[in-house]
Amino acid sequence: IDKNCRQDYNIRQKEIGRRGIVRRRACVMYRRTVIGRFELATCRARAREKRWDVVAEIGIAFDGQKAAERKLLKLARKREFDVLMIPELECLGTIKDMFKISGVLNDNGIELYKVR
Repeated sequence: IDKNCRQDYNIRQKEIGRRGIVRRRACVMYRRTVIGRFELATCRARAREKRWDVVAEIGIAFDGQKAAERKLLKLARKREFDVLMIPELECLGTIKDMFKISGVLNDNGIELYKVR
């Protein structure tokens, strides 16, 4: 196991011992459209149901897929969240982008949660 992963695990276990249950941190990735507002609201509601804290919301502009992807990967590499919530798989871009993103998520122990 990677040394950083072990340290993160130990820190999380200490937090569990101190405060009881640790709430998971979620990042929501959605499209910036009229439908996207509904998708964002749905993701927020599901996070509340699961008692997750939404720590980041990444909106994908019509021509800004790459910028959103860079922001997502930067947050994932810093381990700023535990779960990536997406309404549709298309939010992750092309198949090539999906493999790249899933590799980074897997390397950092982040789950992918599809809302619908």
